[in-house]
Amino acid sequence: MRLAATAALAWALAACAGAPAPEPGPEATRQPELPPLGARSVEHWLQVRRPELLGLFEQHVYGRAPTDLGAPEFEVLATDSDALAGLATRLVVHIALPTVPAWPGMDVLLYVPNDAEWPVPCFVGLNFGGNHTVTPEAGVPLPRGVLAADEHGEARRGAAAGRWPLEAILRRGFAVATAWYGDIEPDRPGGWQKGLRGAASPAGAATVWRNGDWGAIGAWAFGLSRIADYLEREVLVDADRLAVLGHSRL
Repeated sequence: MRLAATAALAWALAACAGAPAPEPGPEATRQPELPPLGARSVEHWLQVRRPELLGLFEQHVYGRAPTDLGAPEFEVLATDSDALAGLATRLVVHIALPTVPAWPGMDVLLYVPNDAEWPVPCFVGLNFGGNHTVTPEAGVPLPRGVLAADEHGEARRGAAAGRWPLEAILRRGFAVATAWYGDIEPDRPGGWQKGLRGAASPAGAATVWRNGDWGAIGAWAFGLSRIADYLEREVLVDADRLAVLGHSRL
């Protein structure tokens, strides 16, 4: 198997370089024939190969998010201009889809540096445990709704602060926006039935996933896009300078 994989890798590298592919040895005879990987020119890459590869990922990995879910609505739930001992202004913003009332929506936690010339660039990312886990600040609300299980309660406040160096980021003039991925869809078997995909599906829990339907990663990306929609309206943030970050499946 190792030799066969090495032969396949050599074939792929040669294809990318435009060189003739080496003849596979007997140990690789059971390997499937690979499609051409290279691009003949910049134009060929942009117009042909890149769309083809993105289409494969869309069909088999991320899926196609629906385009008929309507415009999101935004509600600022809380504002604190003296957050983190005066370092930042903290906002909690609720994002909902009026056309999908079965989805409870998601809460976005936004920190903007006070000692900066607004609007500022912003890092955007989803968190694993709830907005209250990224900071020990008591003013950040706990997750709500049916997806907020005991493990996302008060005892977890600030538990992931080491992954979110808020003060270091803010002191350098950047904002931070995050939301709990569980507000969109929990990452567990059947989690989609309790999340946005289940709420947006006409068939509900009876939906059968098919190639091309949007998956969990597609749903999380949809949520990140709705956060960007809000940041485009937020006067404190420069929406032309957003950087999406994440770890593992987020």
